[in-house]
Amino acid sequence: MVTKRNIVLCLAIWCVLLVLELSWYVLFEADSLWKIAGACLVPQLAVASLVFFDFFSKCAPDTNYPWMTLIFLHLNKWSTWLVNRSKLSKFHEATKSFNALQAKTLRELLLDSEGTQYGKDKGLTHQMTREELVKQHKLTKYADYESYVEKIFQGEEKILVQDRPKAICLTSGTTGKQTYFPITERCLEKYAIEPVQICNACRLDEFPGMWQLGKVLGLYFRKFVKETEGGIPLGPISATMDNLKPEFNFTSPKEAQELPSGPDGMYVHLLFGLHDKHIIAIEGIFSFGLYTAMKVLEQKCHLLVKDVRNGTINRELNVPNEKLQFLESKLTQNPKRADEIEAELEKGFVGIIQRLWPRCCVIQVIDTGSMELYGDALKDIYCKGIPFYNRLYGATEGFCGINIWPRRAEREYVLLPEAIFYEFIPVDDAGEDQPKTLFSDQLQVGECYELVPSNRSGCFRYRFGDVVKVTRFYNEAPVIQYMYRQGQVLNIVNEKVSEDAILRSVRRMKDHWGKKTMVDYSCTISLLIDNKVNEALTEPYYVMFVEFKEDVTTKAVNDDQMDRVLQEEEQTYLTARDAKLRYIPSGFQVFSVKQGTFRALSEHIIASTTLNSSQFKMPRVLKKKEHVQFMMDRVKL
Repeated sequence: MVTKRNIVLCLAIWCVLLVLELSWYVLFEADSLWKIAGACLVPQLAVASLVFFDFFSKCAPDTNYPWMTLIFLHLNKWSTWLVNRSKLSKFHEATKSFNALQAKTLRELLLDSEGTQYGKDKGLTHQMTREELVKQHKLTKYADYESYVEKIFQGEEKILVQDRPKAICLTSGTTGKQTYFPITERCLEKYAIEPVQICNACRLDEFPGMWQLGKVLGLYFRKFVKETEGGIPLGPISATMDNLKPEFNFTSPKEAQELPSGPDGMYVHLLFGLHDKHIIAIEGIFSFGLYTAMKVLEQKCHLLVKDVRNGTINRELNVPNEKLQFLESKLTQNPKRADEIEAELEKGFVGIIQRLWPRCCVIQVIDTGSMELYGDALKDIYCKGIPFYNRLYGATEGFCGINIWPRRAEREYVLLPEAIFYEFIPVDDAGEDQPKTLFSDQLQVGECYELVPSNRSGCFRYRFGDVVKVTRFYNEAPVIQYMYRQGQVLNIVNEKVSEDAILRSVRRMKDHWGKKTMVDYSCTISLLIDNKVNEALTEPYYVMFVEFKEDVTTKAVNDDQMDRVLQEEEQTYLTARDAKLRYIPSGFQVFSVKQGTFRALSEHIIASTTLNSSQFKMPRVLKKKEHVQFMMDRVKL
């Protein structure tokens, strides 16, 4: 059978035979001039044969990629590997001088700030030591930068950063209102480009399947929300990273990434992905995005199969008609592939990704913190058998750490020495307004700290609320685990029960609930509920909203088991529940909510903000009465 793969194999064999023939000719039969010419040709043909054999080994037997795409993919594998390996080697060396590089990074940040309005207002100079910075500059929160950001919105320059911002990036606002930070080209180089290159080198080392000549199903949405008054694009940080993702690497064309996020945008990404049997990886930002895509696959599988078969896009999608027509022009009828997909869907959705895309070797999404629940569901059902790689730790405020151990179940990150200057607040002191901070060379293994970065967006000693645990050191660099976000805690009498403790308790409750399949959950405190709903409990108390796959009433799940489990998991809650403290909080109310409630909540939150679905994080602690009432309206008593 004549295939592209077999053609390449024939070329490789032909080169080998030609090398052998020329070698014989050069050694035994040619005159001196031909010996020289042959000697020049032999090594070139030998290299060509190796390239052809390598191409052959990485190419799927039944690939339908155009020749140009295959050549680009092959060249890109090797060129990026060479660059990324160099970055990884430099990173390993940099961790040996982490503390010295932190001092260098602080000098760079201070030098950049000298010419900005903020730096002048605060008297920042590059001669400052870290101790002098701590003494002169207080710990800050977003309110300290809000007026400066407003000036950047209006087009003023050199306010927080020296260079004109490439974009103003907004945070998800999970624990409060959305915040905005300027991002420059130099910011991106340190925050995103270099860390991604290092992680890609690790991924290629640990997952050999990434060498295959296949594309990636990328669940990304990169559309900027709008422009500021000063003409600066405004949007999520992912919208600034187009140069990291050559279009030929992805199944979806660039225009699909510019669609409105949500189920309809995911449908289009899935459709392009389903056309391609040879996908080697799936990427997204959060596991929630991939979970949403799998729900779309489950609920609209028949429509997707029909569109694959006919080379069409469902006209009922909320997609602008001109974009829909353009995207549809990129598709062709594919009845054979549609039959394959249909046959796999009939077998159910357990392990569906591995069956639809047999060459898929890794799934790359963030599955820590509030994303763990979705990650667990994906691993247990849709993505069964495929490893997950959570490569980066960070936020819009800056990527702080990278995971250089892709196959480890524990998500550990080595702090980047040159991206950010770090300080750390011992978690016991985090409730203070201006607590004492520690530097990276003063940390203790096993302790938890609130991370305080000074970053390249012009923010110094900024408290964005993440709590991390130092698990060990890699050379001089701290290795951390993400624990929780300070704003995502249940707190009535300073007990501060974290989202991590709640998640551990919820996992134990799965056994207690037996055959009831939990879909999602979130918590709040009774003080945010207008109507008293539990006469047995005295306010204030904790409240949990749980959605089950089955038809479950509140009466069937509301007992005191969650209260007991949380006391075992969290010492501060156990202490607060002690009779000597008058039982405050007084207990735990569990509400079962209607099916589809959490999907509706996510759509409600996204619609009321400038978030897109790929950036959305389900709040595990609801703090707005509006959101609490939204859930109460959907309780099943």
